[in-house]
Amino acid sequence: MVNKKTIKKPRQFVAFLAMTKASVLMSLRNPTSLFFNFLFPFIFITIFGLLNWENAKFDLVVKPNSMKTGIVYEALQKVDALNLVTDKSEEQILDGLKKGQVPVTLDVQETGTVDVAPGVTMPVYDVHLDSSAGAPQAAGSITSIVNAVVGQINASVSQNAPKIVNETQSVVEGRKYQQIDFILPGQLAFALLSNALFGISFTIMMYKKNLILKRYFATPVILQSTIIIAAGYFLFHFTLANGWITVLSMLVLSLVGILVFLAFGLLASSIAKNEDSLTPITQLFMMPQLFLSGAFFPIENFPKIIQPIAHVLPMTLLNEAFKKVAFEGVALSTTLPQIGGLLAWGVGIYILVLILFKWE
Repeated sequence: MVNKKTIKKPRQFVAFLAMTKASVLMSLRNPTSLFFNFLFPFIFITIFGLLNWENAKFDLVVKPNSMKTGIVYEALQKVDALNLVTDKSEEQILDGLKKGQVPVTLDVQETGTVDVAPGVTMPVYDVHLDSSAGAPQAAGSITSIVNAVVGQINASVSQNAPKIVNETQSVVEGRKYQQIDFILPGQLAFALLSNALFGISFTIMMYKKNLILKRYFATPVILQSTIIIAAGYFLFHFTLANGWITVLSMLVLSLVGILVFLAFGLLASSIAKNEDSLTPITQLFMMPQLFLSGAFFPIENFPKIIQPIAHVLPMTLLNEAFKKVAFEGVALSTTLPQIGGLLAWGVGIYILVLILFKWE
């Protein structure tokens, strides 16, 4: 008979070390999991490191008939915080002002000359700014910068001399762009993506493990999308430009989005060999889209080299389509470029799934 008193119980710290060692060894023996677990910290560091937090520029749209030479225009060109946009038509400018997409427009005209000192004559400029009521924060920042530049130009002339730059401002009324109008479309796209990725991929992995083929339906898309849209509208006054027509358009886009995102879930379950490697693989599909799609950070804040990539991501395309039908009130047919991009992603990913997927 064994004397229980002679059996020494392991100390808690020793037991903890043993469990830690076992966990580390299990991770090291799974190359896929090991690779992705080390890769993800670098992905996050890179994404946040590339965000242009301090040097973000404001777009100041220059009207087609405005002067693009002279002391005023050249001074504004030198301002690091401003990006002078000169490729928009009058129709695009007016539409952008009403929708809050164009915060401020600039119109500079030379109206004559003035004597600033004996024998010294300088041209006189009229500067007119049209600001959008739909983008008050950006408009306020831009007009403040222009005011400062105009003040510096006038101050550079003799104190007793008349002003050489006269500034006027007006506000163009339109639909006010709220914070929820930026957030909700991205959140809806993210909900569909995460639902498809984590729902379908883990379900398929379970069926593969148990050699069972059953259904692979995710959470009802229509119900999920309706709840998110309704909560945004009734609680936070999310803009639905055309009422129920907008809601129906967003539900159609949700169906297109979930069909494409399901392909990513199927691809993840095709690549992963077990549950341990499935989680990092699904995160690899999801995280870059989450941060680069404009759902949380404006794409314009990223370096120029990344912006073209961000604009063609599936979640970005869906996010842009949601914003167009919800805030701008455009017809669903206007979002065909975004829908076409999504379907192109879907076809490509489903082809990969057909090649890689195995029920074993």
